[in-house]
Amino acid sequence: MSSRAQIKSDSASNGAGRGMANGHSASRSTTTSGSGTEYHWLKMLTIGASGALFGYAAKITNVYLPQVIRSQMVFQDFTMLKVFLAATVGGTVWFMLLSRLSSTRGLFQSIRRNFASCILSKKKFAFIGGGLILGMGMTICGSCPGMVFTQVGSGNKGALYTLLGCFSGALIYGVLEPTLRKWFTKPVEQKQTVWIDEMAGVSYLAAALPFAVALVGGLVLTELYIPPNKLALPAVSHPVIGGLIMGSLQLLIGFTVEDSLGGSSSYCTILSRLGLSSLIPYFENYRTGFANWWQVIYWLGAVSAAALTSYATGTWARGDPITPGMGLIGGFMMVFGARLASGCTSGHGLSGMALLSFSSFVAVAAMFAGGIGLENAVRLLHS
Repeated sequence: MSSRAQIKSDSASNGAGRGMANGHSASRSTTTSGSGTEYHWLKMLTIGASGALFGYAAKITNVYLPQVIRSQMVFQDFTMLKVFLAATVGGTVWFMLLSRLSSTRGLFQSIRRNFASCILSKKKFAFIGGGLILGMGMTICGSCPGMVFTQVGSGNKGALYTLLGCFSGALIYGVLEPTLRKWFTKPVEQKQTVWIDEMAGVSYLAAALPFAVALVGGLVLTELYIPPNKLALPAVSHPVIGGLIMGSLQLLIGFTVEDSLGGSSSYCTILSRLGLSSLIPYFENYRTGFANWWQVIYWLGAVSAAALTSYATGTWARGDPITPGMGLIGGFMMVFGARLASGCTSGHGLSGMALLSFSSFVAVAAMFAGGIGLENAVRLLHS
């Protein structure tokens, strides 16, 4: 998710939210510190390997390419949708399994609690507004807050500008967060419901199973009735294979850190170690603890795998270049929007929807609305 520590900041003025965030933070840091050095290193290696699998899956499907992301927004290429649907199906299936086995039911609930801690204090229009901004940023720079790391590792021209824009988005959000908190957060209610299954009064399995079936149906329809992409860049693997690899990472992340896939809080964690936490209070909550740093390790793994795969397959610096201006502006909008919405395409899209978070469905709809709307508007103006 975008930040498993964010509620500490967003709910600073909310007693209930603060208590919940502190409780989760304490329990998770205790688990990490008390596990022993060898186990700690094993967790780091597992997270790094998970990130490497993400980067590899993105590479072999071409979903990391800026033109693939932009073409999805005008319905000319459906690689991104296929990867997204397959990853969400995979994650949903694994979460269903975790929710049913007596030995892992507690882990599933912990993953859900950690996800909910990021969104409980946000108002609905934070997910809408943040999603719209994020989606428009995706169209501008042809990336997303997590995919940019694969682009950097692949040597995409302009990817470093996008990455710099992402850091600037996190920085400006941190500066404005005290003001934004007044507009976009609310007191956390004791019995607040964020899950679709609880709203419907059914079990997670009863709600997730038809959702997964619907996603599979969508995949089948896209395969049967939508022709393959026309880009002159053949992929190594089918988008569904790459998506299922990404979805399976929910299991590794869940068992390792009791969390789910996400990306945008890694920018805050890195900024917090550059001395900014003493100047900007928002970043203080991201400085220490494996609960914050695992995403950084995860994305370093993605960068490394993308670089190795690029050299091995001769696909270094492949794809359309991104201009410095578009990279900086798009990157800024992506992470600023992700911070506002408490999640990005990985957090809300791959994780939140699989966990059946209602707010995630709202945020993802806003992301695609923003991206599709902007890309089509620009093409209409230039036609």
